[in-house]
Amino acid sequence: MFSITLKKYFKWGSYLLLLAILVWGWDALHSAGRFPIKQVIVSGQLQHINQKVFQKAMEPLVTGGFFSLDIAGIAQRAEQFPWVDQIEVRRVWPAKVNIVITEKEPFARWNNDSLVTAQGQIFMPKSLQGIKPLPLLCGPDKSQNLMITTYKKMQSQLTPLHLSIAQLDLSPRYAWRMTLGDGTIIKLGRENIYTRLARFVLAYPKSFQNKPLKSVDLRYSNGFAVSFADKSSKTT
Repeated sequence: MFSITLKKYFKWGSYLLLLAILVWGWDALHSAGRFPIKQVIVSGQLQHINQKVFQKAMEPLVTGGFFSLDIAGIAQRAEQFPWVDQIEVRRVWPAKVNIVITEKEPFARWNNDSLVTAQGQIFMPKSLQGIKPLPLLCGPDKSQNLMITTYKKMQSQLTPLHLSIAQLDLSPRYAWRMTLGDGTIIKLGRENIYTRLARFVLAYPKSFQNKPLKSVDLRYSNGFAVSFADKSSKTT
């Protein structure tokens, strides 16, 4: 009886000792002083993010050891950079951290001071200088997805004519107006905008292709009014 009880206590004692060793080992591995990070590597197709500036901003966060590194905190801080779309933080044994950045790809300028992606994500870089030419979308708050979809459909209508949309405006009353690359202003109104634009597309090759236009008003039920750059006008 005594022997069985002793074996039982010994068995539980072994379990407790093993658990204590595991806890101690876990604490030792995750101690901030153990296996310190010595190098931060930033990589990715970077066009707008300064690699050295970004790396310097991340270094104060890399204060823990290899196993205690706050990966979520680093990712959260990195996402505060306007151009960062996706971030991946990886430990590289024994003392490195690799931060892989995917930059946002701007689809258009948004309301003069911001950019917007094709997915409708608006962001505001410190400067818009050096960015490739982009169309300008101007509209009410939370209308960016509608404007992106509308821009794509209208541009597809105009592409066969070799015309491009430089600016697309949506008023607070949701009336549409566009400015072409050559400066021509096209007023579309609030209804049947694709049908109205189709009328202009149909008439353009024969009637207006080689004539400098100033503005086109498509807000008529069966036709449209045209103003030419030479100040003459025509209703079709």
